[in-house]
Amino acid sequence: MSLAATEQSKDDFMTACIADGVAKDVCEARWKAAQESNEGVAEPAQSPGDAKLLNQIEMLNARVALREKQLKQAIGIANRANDERKAKEEAEKQSLIQSIQIDGKFSKEELDKKSLSELTTMRFTLDRSIEKTFVNVAAEIDEARRQHKPHLTAGYYDSATETWKGGN
Repeated sequence: MSLAATEQSKDDFMTACIADGVAKDVCEARWKAAQESNEGVAEPAQSPGDAKLLNQIEMLNARVALREKQLKQAIGIANRANDERKAKEEAEKQSLIQSIQIDGKFSKEELDKKSLSELTTMRFTLDRSIEKTFVNVAAEIDEARRQHKPHLTAGYYDSATETWKGGN
């Protein structure tokens, strides 16, 4: 085999080896060991087309290995981002549960079953109901009037019938 073919094969081997995640010095040591063990073995003659195809195959294999490694890294990043998002949502949910328990009459068990959007709606509703607006104050006054029992009165004396009318 010619020196140029040997150098090309070494480049292909190193590319594939490094793409597999192996350190460069380890790949070089493997290449050296393989060359020393195969010194006396003559390689079969190959046509220039075969060598070109083998080079392309090796390059494609190295690219696939590199893309697989990149994909694994991307999946790891996405998983960490999902875990972080879930942790933030859980912290927000616990905060909402605590604030709703303070202002409302709900138990922690009831609130744990609710989703984050339901808890947000409950918090918003509680915030609106606590505000003292004209409508809220008017509704409270009206409710107080309905529940208020009138004081006892003597009524009036009807002289025509000679009886008391009205009164409680």
